[in-house]
Amino acid sequence: MSSPHHVVNRTLLALCGAVLLAGGLLAVSSWSVVAERLPSWWPSAQPGSVLPDRAGLGGLRHEGWWTPVVVAGAATVLLASLLVLWFQAAAGRAAGPALLTLARPDVTVRTRALADALTRDVCALPSVADGRVRVRGGPEELRARIRLRLEPGAEPRTVLRQLSERTLAEARASVAPRRVRAEVRVSVRSHRARRAL
Repeated sequence: MSSPHHVVNRTLLALCGAVLLAGGLLAVSSWSVVAERLPSWWPSAQPGSVLPDRAGLGGLRHEGWWTPVVVAGAATVLLASLLVLWFQAAAGRAAGPALLTLARPDVTVRTRALADALTRDVCALPSVADGRVRVRGGPEELRARIRLRLEPGAEPRTVLRQLSERTLAEARASVAPRRVRAEVRVSVRSHRARRAL
């Protein structure tokens, strides 16, 4: 499942691509070779002119709906731009540093590498079918979001104790003096009997 940050980035890229494609198609439609093959309803500019022309734009200004639509469109673009800037700034703050200094000052590790190592340790715990760890934070505290999917019949209390005593204890020792705060979500893998055909 994609994070909201990735969804927003992909949506923005798709919208920018659509706008650039539409602009490119309008620009290409002024070429005489292309303009001859376009349907009659397609807006096209004559070579050396602009789209829309002054007469067409003047006619639109006299329509009653033109001004509210232009104002609403400009306000929507402005609000969307501010929302995107706010979202990007918030995502940048939440991500934290890309490199972390470990207990020894001359040793650094990428947060992604630390998250991958923790994921491997979590998946190696007994009764854990699958797991995923994300690491975020700053210079004083790291936040580890851990998702565990347990095997059917596993005892969650035992798994959480092993997680705290093994994996999180090693992580805290590695990134000291930073604190490590963990948020753990536990689910159980569905136990479905296979059907024989």
